[in-house]
Amino acid sequence: MCSDYLEKDRCKMANPIIFSKNSQLLPFIRQKVDKLRKTIISDKLTPWRWFNSRGIEITNFYGKTICQKGTVYGESTVSVIFHFIVPFLEDAIVKTLYETLEICRVRGLEPEEPYIRESAMVLSGHLLHPIYDEIVDIDRHLRGKGDPKSVGRRDVTDEITQMDNFLYKTQDEMVRGIEESGMLKTQQPIDKAVDETKTTPETDAKLIYQAEASQLYNIPKSTLSKAAKKSPGEVGYLWSGHKGKRIFYRKKDVEKLARSRAKLG
Repeated sequence: MCSDYLEKDRCKMANPIIFSKNSQLLPFIRQKVDKLRKTIISDKLTPWRWFNSRGIEITNFYGKTICQKGTVYGESTVSVIFHFIVPFLEDAIVKTLYETLEICRVRGLEPEEPYIRESAMVLSGHLLHPIYDEIVDIDRHLRGKGDPKSVGRRDVTDEITQMDNFLYKTQDEMVRGIEESGMLKTQQPIDKAVDETKTTPETDAKLIYQAEASQLYNIPKSTLSKAAKKSPGEVGYLWSGHKGKRIFYRKKDVEKLARSRAKLG
């Protein structure tokens, strides 16, 4: 059901270096976005398929429960679905673009702009368009009362355009921020190996393994792991890397976390 919109969009791009098929980040980005799409569809869209028979009870992005039962599916319901899904998509867009930027900075992939634009293309083709395809499919299923072929497809062009506008606005703001901070460097091929500049505590004194960090700064391993699971830009985020099964962090980040804990304690 998920068409490869990315391949179609790539053909429209004038600069082949930005969307090189050899990009070492592309497989990682696609894998991440594909996982996000599957999770959103499974957790936040599939339950709507049973609206006609079961109604709906589902938690929105802000933690509020939406409960509708004994209601006939119609325009008001599809409007709820459209508004319901937007914050999940916006959150996925922001987190994915910032994670791309973080990976670039940690692994020395410069300039960052091509990778950010590549991530945006993947988000459009592998998240936004397929998600709205799924909504259209659900809408046909409900309007057709189990026989989707008996009704036409709903036009969601405006909804997709709105989300694409948010995506590329976020992308452009991030690129401008890089340019203004002087971090955008001269164009280089995007197929630089991702792990080429990867370092570990053995080669970089600014890094520290989790066990040592926990003991030295008196922070439980569970607290460090929880902070590392947060997204770049989120309060309390802790960058992490790994060598085999051993996790490591930046010392300055752990020190900042320790100071925050000391203030609270």
